Amino acid sequence: MGDADGRRNAVMERWLEALASDEILAVGEVDRARRQLRQAPLPTAHPLEQLAALSLRRTPDGTLEREALLRWLSHHSGLCIETVTLAAVDVAGAVPRPFAERHSILLLRMGAEQAVVACSDPFVRDWEAPLAAMLGREICRVLADPSELRQRVGQFARLHQSVRAADQAHALPSVTQLASPLADSESQPSSAVADWLLQYAMEQRASDLHLEPRGATTQVRLRIDGSLHTLYQLPDAVALAVIARFKVLASMDVTERRRPQDGRLHNTLPGGDTLELRLATLPTAHGEKLVVRLLDSSVVSGGLEALGMMGAVLAAWRRLALRRHGLILVTGPTGSGKSATPYATLRTLADGEHNICTVEDPIEIIDEAFNQTQVRPDLGLDFASGIRALLRQDPDVIMIGEIRDPETARMAVQAALTGHLVLATLHTNNSFDAVARLLDLEVPDYLLRATLVGVMAQRLARALCRHCRRPAPATEPELWRQLSPSPLPHFHLAEGCLQCRHSGHRGRLALFELLEVSPAVCAALGRNGDQLRTAVERAQHSTLRAAAASRAAAGEISLHEALRVATDGAG
Repeated sequence: MGDADGRRNAVMERWLEALASDEILAVGEVDRARRQLRQAPLPTAHPLEQLAALSLRRTPDGTLEREALLRWLSHHSGLCIETVTLAAVDVAGAVPRPFAERHSILLLRMGAEQAVVACSDPFVRDWEAPLAAMLGREICRVLADPSELRQRVGQFARLHQSVRAADQAHALPSVTQLASPLADSESQPSSAVADWLLQYAMEQRASDLHLEPRGATTQVRLRIDGSLHTLYQLPDAVALAVIARFKVLASMDVTERRRPQDGRLHNTLPGGDTLELRLATLPTAHGEKLVVRLLDSSVVSGGLEALGMMGAVLAAWRRLALRRHGLILVTGPTGSGKSATPYATLRTLADGEHNICTVEDPIEIIDEAFNQTQVRPDLGLDFASGIRALLRQDPDVIMIGEIRDPETARMAVQAALTGHLVLATLHTNNSFDAVARLLDLEVPDYLLRATLVGVMAQRLARALCRHCRRPAPATEPELWRQLSPSPLPHFHLAEGCLQCRHSGHRGRLALFELLEVSPAVCAALGRNGDQLRTAVERAQHSTLRAAAASRAAAGEISLHEALRVATDGAG
């Protein structure tokens, strides 16, 4: 037996003894583990991964899975579990890659006197003294999942290597250099950085990738589940080359940095789905800013149910969508997911028997089943003129990207009056405000009575992770009373796990408030605001407040998240 095998066996024996002393394993399981490891050893695997693969029985019942092993290790060692995510990228290059890989460690944060380092085996500490001398700081250890740690060490090292190479290759390149064919070369270091950022953004389920110039550096941020997280600080020369790379791929003008530009490109995911990337640049005081929006077309291809629409709201919305004519509004603030609802609705109508046309700015997701028109104000093609042109194209269904001004509002109403089903989005907080907003846009109330058939208001709420959510008693009943007069239910909290990277949240779900315009609402359109509000509230199938309360009671979102969404202008 070699020295390496002897060390691995000694480490595994230490783990088994610790599990036995803490009475984690059932009687006889330690001996079974030793026998199985002798028969089929996994020399390259981490002890935690090896033990999880054995499916050992734990006390009092069940099997000792990976997550449970990590929690036990945290309790046994006194080290808190920390997910290796965005915060670690910017300082990971301070530790040489061979040293980090050999000891399975990763530098997460570095302060003036202390460095926080993630490790996967708290029993091994021979790396601490050399690293403390290398960094000139005291070492504070935290615990991380070994496979995640191993992946991140390689990932972050590749990023730093690409950034260094790009920084040397682009000593503040000129516009001429950026516009040259080399900017489109796959072999350029800046291409590797751009690819890394995009792949990491997709892996983290980000909806947006931001590159924001901040003087000598460019800040890279990701929006994940609605919140922005700082990822990295790119040197300015590298950032210029990376932005140029994205612009070349999206067929944008690389030489133009004084005017905003829009572009798009497609990326095929491993499963075969298409990811739409929408790019937008903006000149700022420090340089050109780029935002890449990642639009997963599979979100809307799953239908209305996949968006989270259900029950009476789903039935009523389908009834509205099957009408031959009328105006239907989808409303909500920016980032509420209101673009997905019209797309999913149009998909249900795209049966080959309907001529479906859209006017958008920008086109969010390109779909072969629709006739989509991009607004071009510089060519005299705005929303109103686009709708006017569409009316001569024999449409059955018209989708308007956004009603922004009185002329567009009047054209939308005119299209609905002339026998077309019109879906349009509007920036308001709830269904009542949407009706009031159309009146403010100088749409006569008698035309609204004749055309408006429904209004959907929506929000996105952070969903609790299904893998680690647990029932929890409500400790703040006054919060529930702000949502619902019904009896106080039990709620759920998420502890954090490997699946959600210990954030407690994974993904977002939509909350809907649907107003079917009733005769009472039509009658109140010409009256004062209080009478109109009362009529709207009586006609609503559900309010955002009620939808949030229902989701919280079902354990899908936390009570605090429900209250945040419901009080954000909700009815």
